Amino acid sequence: MSSRARDILLLVVAVALVAAALLPTGEEENLKDEDSTQTEARGEPDLSSAEPLTINKQIRPGAAKPAKGVEHLFWPLVEGSEWIYKVEGPDDLNLAKTWSMKITRVPADEKPGEIEMGFGEEMLAYGVWKEGESISLEGLPFVEPLQFRGNRPTAVDGSFLPFSSAMIEGAVWKHIYKRDVVHESPDKHGVTHMQKAVGEQVDRAMVGEMEVVIVAAGRFDALRIDWLGRLELRAGARTVLAGLTTEPFRFETTWMAKGIGIVRRRVEYPTPNKNKVITFDLIRYDRPSD
Repeated sequence: MSSRARDILLLVVAVALVAAALLPTGEEENLKDEDSTQTEARGEPDLSSAEPLTINKQIRPGAAKPAKGVEHLFWPLVEGSEWIYKVEGPDDLNLAKTWSMKITRVPADEKPGEIEMGFGEEMLAYGVWKEGESISLEGLPFVEPLQFRGNRPTAVDGSFLPFSSAMIEGAVWKHIYKRDVVHESPDKHGVTHMQKAVGEQVDRAMVGEMEVVIVAAGRFDALRIDWLGRLELRAGARTVLAGLTTEPFRFETTWMAKGIGIVRRRVEYPTPNKNKVITFDLIRYDRPSD
């Protein structure tokens, strides 16, 4: 072979090698496809087709199943039942992070029942009565005026809850407490006098709509009940007129779910400087049968 022919052959081989190096191979195509898939996966997700994350999915239910076959749908009086609430409010009202209520004896006919209530571990016994299907109660926390906080009633009249079928939107009823109290009143010289008095507290309830309530115990369709508390004081035969008796001393909203009971309370006391608000949100509800 002449030197010219050899040079031409070497040139052809070199061109062929370069062309082979530039052509894509099947492995390179696979790598390219794989890299494209990984890039897509690392990109932002397509939120248009994603299932929305609702607040309900972030809640771990803490309530037994709604009770059935109970006399009062909105408050199942089953012995051993217990409700635990998270409490939030100003330090002078909020005695602990939780407040509990437990039924230790169910009322029957004319015999009263008993409910233990209290903040933290401090539990006290209160009376509960039934008249037909309606329920009367010796008292929940923050029902009485703040000036008489902790005062136990001497008599209870009316209904805390009427029978279930009467609890429809727009329904109105009254729950009445009588208390023996000491009323402080300053004279014109600024001297404070202590007077024994009888307080008649009238709590007026009005039923609102069913509302969705979301608390730690779960998501509930709950009946809204708005309460307005007024007080009349009598010292002997004289009616005591004071700021406490001229205006409502308390506004409250209670939410009650069928077969569960109270799932939320919000109590508001008007004060000269700033209204005080305390709330109770259900954390757990347990029944012995569950």
